[in-house]
Amino acid sequence: MRGYRPMNREQAAKDLSIPAQIKAINRYVDDSDDMMLVEMFKDEGISAYASADKRPGFMAMINLAKDSDVSIILVHKLDRFSRNREESIIFKSLLKKHGVQVKSITENFDPDTPSGFLFEGIIEVINQFYSMNLAMETRKGMVENATRGYWNGGTVPYGFKLMEVPGNGDRVHKKLALGDPVEVAAVRRIFDLAANQGMGAKAIANRLVEEGIPYRNGRSWNKQRVGYILNNYVYYGATTWNRTHTKTRTIKPESEWIIVEDTHEAIVSKELFMKRKQMAQSRIGKRFATNAHKAQWLLAKMIRCGECGKAWEKPPVNPSTSTRITSSARLSRRSRTSWRGRKDFRRLKMPLRPV
Repeated sequence: MRGYRPMNREQAAKDLSIPAQIKAINRYVDDSDDMMLVEMFKDEGISAYASADKRPGFMAMINLAKDSDVSIILVHKLDRFSRNREESIIFKSLLKKHGVQVKSITENFDPDTPSGFLFEGIIEVINQFYSMNLAMETRKGMVENATRGYWNGGTVPYGFKLMEVPGNGDRVHKKLALGDPVEVAAVRRIFDLAANQGMGAKAIANRLVEEGIPYRNGRSWNKQRVGYILNNYVYYGATTWNRTHTKTRTIKPESEWIIVEDTHEAIVSKELFMKRKQMAQSRIGKRFATNAHKAQWLLAKMIRCGECGKAWEKPPVNPSTSTRITSSARLSRRSRTSWRGRKDFRRLKMPLRPV
């Protein structure tokens, strides 16, 4: 028998929920004549609504239960096992195949009876509804925070720091303020190089390294860090929220973003920011208007190498023999290391013919 208990951030802060439920599980086991507590699992600061792969304690319990002679997993309530009904059904079915039952110590029912099966299903639906509704209400609050220019959490952007501002009653909000003067100067330097000198992110990163301008925590500049700054509205004084999908972390369409301007002191002007943005969009448009990005071969961009997975490209031609040279390394010009591995080359007899 194993005990399991997840805990969300609010409960973790109060430090009340887990100790109370551990005591309840221990007392339940002590009062039983045929149970022995083998191990206790918990996921501190992680909601039971989170997916199982984000709950290491939960997954450790499942794996241990499958590979041992444990017969029961005890939880304080069913919602401590999972608030996601789909995952709850999947993992309970998996455990049942291994002879393991999930039992709540505060909800008395037998899942093998029709009424117990119905009760368990109703409780699981209610638990998931509670989590989904709570997430919706939390989102409403965060949207309101964003529209007022308050900080909703996350990594503070380079060049900024957080300052506290009073709210209603005893509540305190946080807003962005200008940070380290060295970082502020670096951001202005980045936008000057991009908008006024037409340099790209990689070239700017190299220039910053050459000039000895530091990044945070002793790390070096790279094109990704420079690109993040050049495309972040926060630098002209706007607060953005809802930019990415919560689960996939992919960028949403800009029309879905919440953008509130003039929420904090800007590092660069909006005119300079938009000038750089328009220059970047113009370069992208010109690049994709050239023939270099147009497929000139049948099934071009669709055929991929079975070895490396790279997209197939037009092979080079040896003018003296009219044969094409190809290899898995030739499938991508970006793979310079593989291109130097000439031992993989093989010649294909493909005489050129007029179209």
